[in-house]
Amino acid sequence: YNAGKLMARLATLVLLADQLGERGLRRQLLGRVQPLISIWLDRGSENPLFYDESWGGVISCGCTYAEGSGPEAQPRCSNNKAAAQCPAFSDVGAEFGNPFFNDHHIHYGYLIYTAAVVARYDHEWAAEYADRVQLLVRDIENPSEDDPYFPYLRHFDWFLGHSWAHGIVANPNGLNQESATEALNAHYAVALWASTMGYEPLGALAEALLHIEADSAATYWQVHQEAGIYPEVYAHRMVGIVWDRLVEFQTFFGKQPFFVYGMQLIPLIPVVPWLYLPA
Repeated sequence: YNAGKLMARLATLVLLADQLGERGLRRQLLGRVQPLISIWLDRGSENPLFYDESWGGVISCGCTYAEGSGPEAQPRCSNNKAAAQCPAFSDVGAEFGNPFFNDHHIHYGYLIYTAAVVARYDHEWAAEYADRVQLLVRDIENPSEDDPYFPYLRHFDWFLGHSWAHGIVANPNGLNQESATEALNAHYAVALWASTMGYEPLGALAEALLHIEADSAATYWQVHQEAGIYPEVYAHRMVGIVWDRLVEFQTFFGKQPFFVYGMQLIPLIPVVPWLYLPA
C-alpha cells in the first residue's frame, strides 16, 4: 500500500510533466518510476506477491523487519521469502490485512495506475508486462464470471453502488469501507490501463463503475442533511467509515477530523473533484 502510493505520486508527476511540455523531465521521472513498478511485477520486492489458490487472489507476503547495521542502516526484511515465510499470512493486522483480502482494490489500484502511466510512454514495457498487470486487474475488477482463477468484481456491491474494502475475516458490524476516493482511484486506474492498452470492454466497465461509485461516495460518505440519509443526531458533514450496520466519524488510525476529511481526498486524481463540485 505504502509503496503503491509513492509510485503513484511519481506517475502523476510524469503526466503533469507531459502536460506542461517538459519532455526531458517526463523522461527523467519515467526513468525513476519504471524500475519501481517493475520490481513488484517481477516479484523482486522483499515483500513479494503470491497467488492464493483457496480464495483466488494475489496476496502480499509481508515482512519481519530486522534492524540493519551501521550508522545509515535501514530496517530490512529478515524472513525467507523464497521459502514463503510470510508473516502476513498469519497476522490479519499485517499489510493492512491484504492476505485476508482487505483493501485489494485500494492497494492494487495504485500499482495499476502506475503501470498505466508507464505503459502510456513505453510500449515495449507495456507488451512485456501486460499479462502481469492484468493479474492485478483480474484480482480487483475482473469482468468475467467464468474466470476460474479470480472472482467477478471482488469488491463491488451492485445493490448499494459502492465497493466494500473488508475481506474474509468476519466482523459483527459487517463489511466496511473507509476511503471512498481510493476506491474511485481503483476504477480510474483500470480505466486508464484499459484506455492505454486498447481494452475497450474493460474500459467501459471501469468507467461505469467509476461513475456509480462516485455517486455513492457523494451520497453515503458526504452528509447532506436535506437528503435524509442519516438521522440528525449524526452532526458531521463527512463519514469516516461506512459499515453494514453503522457509520463512524473516525478512521482506523485516528479520530481527528483532518484524518476523516483527508481520507476522502486522497489520492488527488482528476475524478476526485467530481465529488465536491456544486450541484
